[in-house]
Amino acid sequence: MTPPRWIVFGGSFDPPHRAHVQLPRRAAEAIGAERVLYVPARLNPLKQRTPPASAEDRLAMLRLAIADDPHSEIRTLELDREGPSYTAHTLRALADEAAAAKPPARLVLLVGSDTALGFPKWRTPDEIARHADVAVMLRPPHDEGSFHAAYENVWRTAGRAPAITPRWVLDLGADHSNSTGVRAGEDETTPLPVRRYIEQHDLYRR
Repeated sequence: MTPPRWIVFGGSFDPPHRAHVQLPRRAAEAIGAERVLYVPARLNPLKQRTPPASAEDRLAMLRLAIADDPHSEIRTLELDREGPSYTAHTLRALADEAAAAKPPARLVLLVGSDTALGFPKWRTPDEIARHADVAVMLRPPHDEGSFHAAYENVWRTAGRAPAITPRWVLDLGADHSNSTGVRAGEDETTPLPVRRYIEQHDLYRR
């Protein structure tokens, strides 16, 4: 019997926008996952830049963004600990929660194809593979074939065999929403409650 699947979807969510809500839902439908766990990051170790909005504001906006989805939940373990957010540490903790569920669940790390191509730079990718399957959302310019070729090439360039083999490569449709555009006032694809929160708390004003 296949165990239930829980998608793990991380990011700064600064602010959360339409793609942050819709794409994990589509991914869950595509792979038969019953739950999406959102994990807002304190600090991405590959960026080393504090997000413009505070952790408290980002968490509040994310709660508003997914409020109408009973299958989506938030885990604050990265916000609750000091320092950069390493995915391996997060998955280790969530894997314990999934194992204790009844019935036990299997984690699925959901990432974009651009993020997946950076896996050779991640800390202990072999540990990530132990704790979770990986689902990749295709993003331009890649289709499934070109992504697989690029994925093999980045590991070859790194001088080692792939430590993570994506189980699913998903074409979920195009969505050009982006947090940079929202912060600049050029993208209005945030859910209405999030836009109201941004206005009420005077966030991202230049």
